[in-house]
Amino acid sequence: MNDFSTYRSKQEICPISVVVVARNEGKNIQRCLASVVNWVQEIIVVVNDCTDATVQKAEELGAKVVEHHWEGYGAQKNFGASLSAQPWILSLDADEEISPDLKCSLQKFFPAGDAVDYDGASFSRMVFFQRKWIHHGEWYPDYVVRLYRKGKGHWSADAVHEHLEITGKIKRIRGHLYHYTYRSFQESIQTGLKYADLWVQEQKVRHVCVWEICARSLWRFFRGYVWKCGFLDGFLGLYIALTQGFLTMYRYARLRERYREVIPK
Repeated sequence: MNDFSTYRSKQEICPISVVVVARNEGKNIQRCLASVVNWVQEIIVVVNDCTDATVQKAEELGAKVVEHHWEGYGAQKNFGASLSAQPWILSLDADEEISPDLKCSLQKFFPAGDAVDYDGASFSRMVFFQRKWIHHGEWYPDYVVRLYRKGKGHWSADAVHEHLEITGKIKRIRGHLYHYTYRSFQESIQTGLKYADLWVQEQKVRHVCVWEICARSLWRFFRGYVWKCGFLDGFLGLYIALTQGFLTMYRYARLRERYREVIPK
């Protein structure tokens, strides 16, 4: 019997366990879980050291909340997946939301028979920043794989930009995953610098010349602002492209600095 054999109409509940990793996400968790409640079988929220209302708000929406010591983003998501009782897992971040169109596509994924032929599904993520949706540049379309068959997916252990490794075929479906990202320009820079430092720690120590730093940062700006039409998003498109170029320069400058600290003259 197929794992979706009891699914007969769009109105019925999908055989999905939603897994969310959260720490002090009281401002976001309700919006995230409200977008999946009543059409998935199970919601699991893995928390660690919360001091706000995250746990209370998640439980109010029927989520199973589990405390687990922090081991990294990928490890936390894999732990949450191990607790799931459903044959399919939908992994979400607390600051994300399933759009109505994406909900419809996910519901159609099962009765259409795609759940037999595929082991995962990808869809585009759209960022909400400074009260506007970003439609171009580096941030859109940001295709992510978040729905996968249990036992066919595993999150990597990367400290920055952990990714889902799927064994099997992946179907791209329509609809947006809404991402409510940084609440201010300051937060965007602070978070970018934090992730840049984590990225540097993961890299092999090597010499980086000045020309490589310049070329990489300039290309990152050009790719986002011109090649991917970031200029169509107005000032925010310019800000994002400049920020991405700066953070690229910062990462490789830090890598150069690290090399000079580790390798004796």
